[in-house]
Amino acid sequence: MLAVEFAGVPDGYKVTTPLIIQSGHVAARGTFHALPGAKSLDAAEWAKVKVIATASVGGQAATRDVNNPGAVTLGKEPQVFVALEPVAPGDTLEKVSPPTPLQAQDPAKPFEITIAPGEILPAWIKVKRKGADGDLRFDVDNLPHGVIVDNLGLNGITLLAKQNEGEIFLQAAPWVAEQDRLCFAICRDAGKQSSLPVLLHVRKKEGVKVLSVK
Repeated sequence: MLAVEFAGVPDGYKVTTPLIIQSGHVAARGTFHALPGAKSLDAAEWAKVKVIATASVGGQAATRDVNNPGAVTLGKEPQVFVALEPVAPGDTLEKVSPPTPLQAQDPAKPFEITIAPGEILPAWIKVKRKGADGDLRFDVDNLPHGVIVDNLGLNGITLLAKQNEGEIFLQAAPWVAEQDRLCFAICRDAGKQSSLPVLLHVRKKEGVKVLSVK
């Protein structure tokens, strides 16, 4: 396993950290977020960001500085804001709590979802549209190996025009090891906007039965 951490990220921006590259894998994916009120910064500010990789080599922790991600350009306001959220108490398909505004989310305290090996859990993908009025398709990225979005159907994860939330189901294979991993939803359309990361915990739980979603 290799952990990649970002330090010195400028105020107003959020980077997925740490990124965990699992044993037997060669990549992991994260996101850059410009939070509300973020200011455009020059290359000198972004040059201060440190990227540090840590792995166990021969039973000893080895740490190396790796390439700086380079300067980030602040774009215009996106046409859609994306949220990946756990199911709130009382949520149903008929009555869904609205997405938590970005201003009210603490990037240092991401939403958390806990799933057991062999378990299937619901979660929500929610959007706030700012011009993206058509159908929107999504993926959930950077899930641990063995955790998938189940019951996708022919169209995958899709919110139809005028639909602002949809239920998904996360399924963990029975052999998935306990771990913590940051994952996120990403829209395939409207500029490929992503949600803020969600911290997914895989934890063993007594009495979990392997179910299938119909």
